Amino acid sequence: MRLGLGIDTGGTYTDSVILDLDTKEIISRSKALTTHDDLLKGIVDSIDGLRSHENIQLVSLSTTLATNSVVEGKGCRVGLLTIGKRIVPDLDVSSIGFVDGEFDMRGNIVTELDEMSATNLLNDMKGKVDSIAICGYLSVRYPEHENRLKGLASEILDVPVVCAHDLTSKLGFKERLNTAVMNASLIPEIIGLISSVKDALVEFDIDAPLMIVKGDGSVMSSDVAMERPIDTIMSGPASSLTGAMNVPGVTDAMVIDIGGTTTDIGMIQNGFVHTLDEGASICGHRTRVHAADICTYGLGGDTGMELVDKRIVFSGRRSIPYCVASSRWPSIHDRIMERRMVSIDDCIFFIHSNGKGPLSLNELKGEMGLSDASLGAMESSGSLIRISLTPTDILAAEGRYDRYDSTASTVMVEMIASFNSMTADELIHLAKGSVKGRLLQCIYDYTYHSDDEPMEVFGRVGQAERYKKADITTIIGVGAPSGSWLPDVVDAIGYDLIIPDDFDVRNAVGAICSRVTEYVEIIIRAAPNDFSPDPQCRVYASDDSFYFNGKDEAIEFAKSEGIRIATQKAKASGANEIEIMMKIEEHNIDDKFHGECLFRGADIIVKAFGDPSFGSK
Repeated sequence: MRLGLGIDTGGTYTDSVILDLDTKEIISRSKALTTHDDLLKGIVDSIDGLRSHENIQLVSLSTTLATNSVVEGKGCRVGLLTIGKRIVPDLDVSSIGFVDGEFDMRGNIVTELDEMSATNLLNDMKGKVDSIAICGYLSVRYPEHENRLKGLASEILDVPVVCAHDLTSKLGFKERLNTAVMNASLIPEIIGLISSVKDALVEFDIDAPLMIVKGDGSVMSSDVAMERPIDTIMSGPASSLTGAMNVPGVTDAMVIDIGGTTTDIGMIQNGFVHTLDEGASICGHRTRVHAADICTYGLGGDTGMELVDKRIVFSGRRSIPYCVASSRWPSIHDRIMERRMVSIDDCIFFIHSNGKGPLSLNELKGEMGLSDASLGAMESSGSLIRISLTPTDILAAEGRYDRYDSTASTVMVEMIASFNSMTADELIHLAKGSVKGRLLQCIYDYTYHSDDEPMEVFGRVGQAERYKKADITTIIGVGAPSGSWLPDVVDAIGYDLIIPDDFDVRNAVGAICSRVTEYVEIIIRAAPNDFSPDPQCRVYASDDSFYFNGKDEAIEFAKSEGIRIATQKAKASGANEIEIMMKIEEHNIDDKFHGECLFRGADIIVKAFGDPSFGSK
């Protein structure tokens, strides 16, 4: 029996499963609260909850670290060198320098690389940066300047150095710039997390390779992840897609992952995760990160809800449910059970990040003199954590969720309803309708991707049929709240719904079921002035380019070189028994005078994939 340990750090819970990798049967499973200030603690707590840790041959982790770091701006100090173009990234950097040096589109040097200026800039960055990002104009075709500066930076500064051409082969200077800066900013954090996880595995006597889930749903070795942490952006949501792919008999479906903090929607098509060809947009910043086509919405089991003029308003922020808070803090339990609330502001509590509290909203405003603006700022910074009404409390009050102190949720629903001249049943009905309506909006927004605001009523989608992304009418629901919320939602639109076994830990299942996948794109371009039927061509592959007298010779070389490089990358990422898929996209123009189709180039896309290599146990 080959056993694998899958771990998923979600916004609320960290899930762990031990899986029989041959039968896909879950041997043991565990949940622990995610500890946002120290992800490792939640991971250790989750692993500790498993029945046994023996005979594990593979470990795979999907982590929110990279995504959260970008969202919260918590990356390290990055020094940036741009070559050939004075373009500033969208992201903050600690130091930036512009270096002369430029190629033209044919690879001729227009301006020599100014290594003296680069040396001075790097010396000025000593002690001011934790990593270096280097991005040159046209470096995906001609990476020589980036490589030379990488050598210089490594000599002068004892910090990780990232070159944009090592992360993507696609053009787009600004997007590559953002990608390189993000990657550089994440390296120290991901190194720290992976090192800590490896130490924890040793404590549990688990001697197995550690894989990290990428944003496209595949996995890579932990060593590669420490060089390319940006590939772990959207790691968690991508795991839900690979977890859904293990549902027997389903090859095409929309996957809806309702977690504690967010709802993530993506697709599987023809048995594969649907990915973005041009790269993911992360916090509004265009990148060249190869990732699943996933949209994330601010609605989860622990999303804060407020009752305003008898309407439910979602805060978009994570809030601790009453049932959870009552189980964790005796003082909250006593207040709730004794119904010590005289106004609606007494129904909202806060915990300070230093452990102080809980205090009610009235107490914070009265005793500490905090204004609404100050409270909002402290919540945004994470200094204050709110305890308030959530969808989880609605389910608990209705008797459909009993993991924690459901009586506390029942009492608070009654209190909040009474302060708004409603009954508890009326509030529950209103809240359930609001959650359902918001989920319908999310499905509509993902399916149609219209520039318009999401429509309130899903039945109107026929007016926007031309926006539809795909002809998929099956939805797979994963995530702990999905079994409670999705049946009514999916029934309203007439789709088929599948809630798989162990849907609440499917992300952890997806993490350990993922395969290693690496992509390589080899570019062929015909000589600009050769319009013959068999033109001379230039092939751009990895760090070099090659000339050929005809297209057939160029294509054959590009195919073999693509297979070689993709196989090499897949092995480095931990793949075993590698398979190859290839797609050739030719670029031709019509010669109207001679009635011929002229070859102007091709893109050779090679995909190398295989199962991860296992440990020796």
